[in-house]
Amino acid sequence: MNRSKEKDILVGQKDTFAVRFAFQRDPHGGQGATPEETLSWGAFEIWVDGVNLCEHLELSETIPSVHWYLLPVLEWLTANWDFLLHEERLPVKAGTGVAWLALEQTARPPAAISAEAVERWEERWQNWWSKHSLLACRQGGLFPSVVVRRWQDRIEFSWGDDSLAGCPEHYRFDMRPGFARLPPREVAGVLYEALRDAAQHLYD
Repeated sequence: MNRSKEKDILVGQKDTFAVRFAFQRDPHGGQGATPEETLSWGAFEIWVDGVNLCEHLELSETIPSVHWYLLPVLEWLTANWDFLLHEERLPVKAGTGVAWLALEQTARPPAAISAEAVERWEERWQNWWSKHSLLACRQGGLFPSVVVRRWQDRIEFSWGDDSLAGCPEHYRFDMRPGFARLPPREVAGVLYEALRDAAQHLYD
């Protein structure tokens, strides 16, 4: 595995779609992390239609990047490649429209269904969420609430402001719910190149 600590990877165009991975030295010195995670410490940004989805406030200061271990993010994008780029249907029929909002509306099953139906509802919801929501790979990091899925002949990115467990009061993603739908070839090309370059840095 590459022992060099710093590398900045930016792929794509910020006004349409871009991904940035910046590998940096682990400020925690590897405490509580595996050696592989420690080497992957850094920052990332996701730009969709000119919006930086990782921009947030810390102590009233605007920070453009999320800082955390990048290995779980890289592994999640790789493991869920087909679902992110090809799976459209939402987990339950009650969910309609933009995926982020649909997930918010269907996070709790209706009160008037059986215990067995509740279990099926929650299982389907959780399974879909784990493959499409960026929060699924945060592993303690403070990530934006972004959902990615196929939508007809486009890739849909949708987002909003979720309350994160363990999030300090001085840290927040100050963005209104929104969405954008982009050409699949553009999204896949940017993600592939960014993942390839990140893997090359870590493992060459």
